[in-house]
Amino acid sequence: TTTILDATTKRPVMFLATGSDITERKQAEENLQRAHAEMEVLSSRLQGEVNLAATLQQSILPEPKVELPGIQGFANLLTSSEVGGDYYDYYKIGTHQSVILIGDVSGHGVAAGTMVSAAKAGVYPLIHEGITNPSEILNLLNETMLVTAQQSLLMTMNCLSLDAHTGNLQFANAGHVLPYLWRHQQQHWEMLEASGLPLGKSIDSDYAISAIDINMEVGDRLFLFTDGLVEEESPEGEAFGYERLEDILSQCGTVDAETIK
Repeated sequence: TTTILDATTKRPVMFLATGSDITERKQAEENLQRAHAEMEVLSSRLQGEVNLAATLQQSILPEPKVELPGIQGFANLLTSSEVGGDYYDYYKIGTHQSVILIGDVSGHGVAAGTMVSAAKAGVYPLIHEGITNPSEILNLLNETMLVTAQQSLLMTMNCLSLDAHTGNLQFANAGHVLPYLWRHQQQHWEMLEASGLPLGKSIDSDYAISAIDINMEVGDRLFLFTDGLVEEESPEGEAFGYERLEDILSQCGTVDAETIK
């Protein structure tokens, strides 16, 4: 501190604090270092939990190589974070019935991953009960999502079922982007069109209303995806878009039907 003295009496009249309390500053620095250390421990623990959640999410998904009655294919999942809301699944019933699902939870992170786990849990009993009707599957999963998220998160989903004996394909949709179907005989792609509210939106949803039935032939192909594909942006901020996707599909449509038999 600095003391200012009266010029006449030489008595102090003012004190100026020009220094700082070293003890308090040191204590503050130690508190800050301790807080940083605690944050690092917490961050490491949270990252470990996120990594574990990502591993568990991957483990509940089926093999990427799809081998079903009447269907051969490949699935790929690439998320923008460790734990995402994208989901795919498939199963067979008996010797000729196949079911394929693809879904996308609104949002990202652990909460979205929890919804994916709930969807998977909802699919298990459907397999054991032998349910293959897409609208019935979506109606049941809608109830699961409502109980799980209480409308705080929603999940879109495509559900398709193929009878390999007849070629009948049933399709129902819960607000998901529409899949593409390659018609081998006509040599062109078309969209399968069905509508419906996302899973977890309303208890009154009935996905049978807009479900469709079509006949598939040997050599026909299906392309299912989530909206992250067309929304992906270039470094310049330009979305990939449907036009580019359809250009790529047009180059990959042709297939020798004899190789599928």
